[in-house]
Order: sequence, then C-alpha cells, then structure tokens
Amino acid sequence: ASALCAGLGAGLAVLLALPCAFFLRGKSRARSGPSSCPWLRRARISVWCILLLMLATPAPLTGMAFLQVWNSSSWGWLADTTGLQQLATIPPRVADTPLIVILLYAARSLPLVVLVLWSAFRQVPDSLLDTARVEGLGPLGQLTAVTLPLCWGSVAAAWLVAYVLSIGELGGVVVCAPPGLPLFAVHFATQIHFGVYPDLARLALLPFLMALGPSLVGLLLFYCRTRSLPS
Repeated sequence: ASALCAGLGAGLAVLLALPCAFFLRGKSRARSGPSSCPWLRRARISVWCILLLMLATPAPLTGMAFLQVWNSSSWGWLADTTGLQQLATIPPRVADTPLIVILLYAARSLPLVVLVLWSAFRQVPDSLLDTARVEGLGPLGQLTAVTLPLCWGSVAAAWLVAYVLSIGELGGVVVCAPPGLPLFAVHFATQIHFGVYPDLARLALLPFLMALGPSLVGLLLFYCRTRSLPS
C-alpha cells in the first residue's frame, strides 16, 4: 500500500507541477526585457513564495492541515448554502480513504517536482516556443507538443524524486492516515514506541528497497539515452 500510494501521489504531483513549471519558466533572461508584463512577474513571484512556504512547512503541520480541511464542518454549511448536498459526502470519501494520503504525498513533494521541471523547461529554446506560438498553439499546446517531447526524461526524473520523497514521508502520514490502512510509516511509528529492536532496524530498510527498484530503472534509462546520443 505504501508503494502504491507513493506512486499515485508522485504522479499527481507531476501532473500538477507540469503547468506550474511551464508558467514559471517564462522567457530566458537574455530575451526578457522591459516589455514583459509586470503582472506576470508578480504572479510568478507569488507562486514561488507559495511553493517555498509549502516546502518549509513541517510534515506534521501539513498532515494536521489536511485533517482540518477534510473534517471541517464548513462542507455541510457549503452544501446547505449552495443546495448541492453532494458536497457533504466529499470529506468522508477523502479523509477515510487512501486518497488523503495520496494528496498529502503530492503536496509534500510538489515544490521539489516543480523545481526539477522548471530547470528542465528552461533549457527549451525560446525560438521553438515562439514558432509554436506563431503556428497558433496556445500555452497548453506549447507544453504538450513542444516542451514535453524534449523533456520526457526530466519528467520521469521528477516522478522518481516525488516517489522517493513519498516513500520516506513519515510525520504527515502518521497524523492523517485513515485507520486500517497498512502503511509503512504508520507501522514504523507504532513499533518505534516500544523500542528499537533488530526487526525494526530491518524494517527501516524497507523504504530504501522500495525506492531502489525505480531508481535503478531510471539510471538504466538514463544510461541507454546517453549511449544513443552522438558523440
């Protein structure tokens, strides 16, 4: 369950980070002059500040925030106000299911995933995006038709970063994990209260083993890609 939730959370983090990183990319410093829109610069600064705040927030505090959001009584008030009674059924479907753990994994790894993708997207030449813009492609088309085919390796690396971080996540998961969900973090935190035993030390190697397989696959793909490049 830990590996599955971590993989899904990493995928969700990548999906959220793709448009965010493309928006933060902007233009290269050599081509961004005084004609750039001031509100775009302010919007990018605001997004960077939000990501920095997410990165600096302690994991237990993030887990408590998730519990507060999905167990809030405001959902019932919102359902009564809008007349959409289906809104009142949303919190149990999230707070009492593995979905809250997947959302937590995505939120915890999102800032670093954005940073990885932003660094890769900055390497895409502005001339290619300008040509796509002239051909009638909007921001979404530039992302999917131009940027992603050139940066698929970085997207896989970003997923791997999010997966490894999610596997090792402990503080937030212990706080917000629903009862009965067999997660490594919950089992480890429960056992450590009884003392450090040899079996617990072996259990601590489990996240390393779960992250080792995807890491080796990523290194193999990177090696094959570098071998195929012309010298």
